[in-house]
Order: sequence, then C-alpha cells, then structure tokens
Amino acid sequence: MQSMSADSAARAGVAKAWDGFKEKKDGDDAVANARSQNAFKFADQSAASINSGAAESLRGFALAAPAARAEADRITNYTQQSKFVNGRAFFQNGKQWVDAKAQNATRRERVQFNSEAYFDLLKKHPEAAPWMALGQNVLLSLDDTVYEITD
Repeated sequence: MQSMSADSAARAGVAKAWDGFKEKKDGDDAVANARSQNAFKFADQSAASINSGAAESLRGFALAAPAARAEADRITNYTQQSKFVNGRAFFQNGKQWVDAKAQNATRRERVQFNSEAYFDLLKKHPEAAPWMALGQNVLLSLDDTVYEITD
C-alpha cells in the first residue's frame, strides 16, 4: 500500500466510498457494504479477503459511470500489490515480491532462481517453499539474512 500513500486521488476515492457505504442502511450500497464486510470476515487468507472485499465494495461504485469504473480499477489495483503467504506479508515492487521482514536482516545474499544454490537454500529452509513459490524474483528474509532471488 506504500504507493497508495502518494496517490491522494485514490486515497480520497477510497475514503469517499467508505464513508458513503458506512452511512447507507438500505439499497445497493448497503448490500455491497454487507457483502464487503462478509468477504473480509470469512476469507481464508488476508489477500483473498482484501481482493474480495474490495471487489464487493467497489461493485456498485464501478457500475455508476465510466469514470467511476476507471477509478474503481485504479483503487482495486492497490489491493493486488500485497499477499499474505504462510504467516508473512509480501509486497510487490515491480516484478519482485518483497518480504516485509526483509528490512530487519543484517546480511544479504543473491541467489539465482532455479540454480543449485536456490535448491540448497530450499533444502536448508523447507519452510520457505511457499514464499519462494511467489515467483522468480523474491526478496526473502530467513534468520538474519535477506536472500534476493532473481531470474
């Protein structure tokens, strides 16, 4: 959500939609709000919850007009830039997935995707398999080391 903090128009759009949904007690907006809240409550993973909730809450907003649809697409894009995998948050930075814990490590090591070193790392840290499965470009913190997996 880091890039959204610099996008005042997107923040204003989200705030306006949220304020409108909170106050609606009947009609399409109220139904969209209830669906959004249920999606947040009952999703198995936080990323699924964010995507599903955002889609539901923006559904009525997006049907209003072409400009509103474009704004809804822009806002929804922010929810697709993060994932919660096996207890860790990852944020997309271009084509790379960055572990939120990566800033705490003291060492840094570069590992080529699909190389012998890559599979050695996986053998040494089998718990990292779900995180490494995010893609070919992952910045991952294990113990006190940040591993930069690159293609």
